[in-house]
Amino acid sequence: MLMGVMSDSHDRIEAIRAAIDKFNAESVELVLHAGDIVSPFSVREFEKLNCKIVCVTGNNDGDPKALRKFLSKIGGELWDVFFKIEVGDKRIALTHGEWPELVEALILSGKYDVVINGHSHEASIRKQNNVLVINPGSCSYPIVNGVVTIGNGTIAVLDLDKMSANILKI
Repeated sequence: MLMGVMSDSHDRIEAIRAAIDKFNAESVELVLHAGDIVSPFSVREFEKLNCKIVCVTGNNDGDPKALRKFLSKIGGELWDVFFKIEVGDKRIALTHGEWPELVEALILSGKYDVVINGHSHEASIRKQNNVLVINPGSCSYPIVNGVVTIGNGTIAVLDLDKMSANILKI
């Protein structure tokens, strides 16, 4: 199964559209968004996904109740702070990442095969304690070499069968 992973879209419609186009081209079966959608108006763009989207709240999501309402209208979900899912025999945790100690606790818990977080706007994929840890970066304002940029946002595609992920520029 291929899963799309994104974070920190911050209402940048053109970046959200580019991410959706890439996910649809990659034929992902589920998209996980690690927070900071920000405003409900940008949710309508996710309706163009060819699959379901599941999101967690981030520190810039000002009205989670409205975000949840808009996402539910398109078949999506919004969870507060943390979401977990099992796909086959793989266990995945999703959180925004503004609390690094929560991310670390999820990794060290031994309960998850994959831990996904965002917040930092810096894309990374690493293995820690036999856990695949994915930060897709930001599709809107990526940080490259310590500098916030506009354009060249990043997302990730997770291949659960191979237990590997790739960072993609959009």
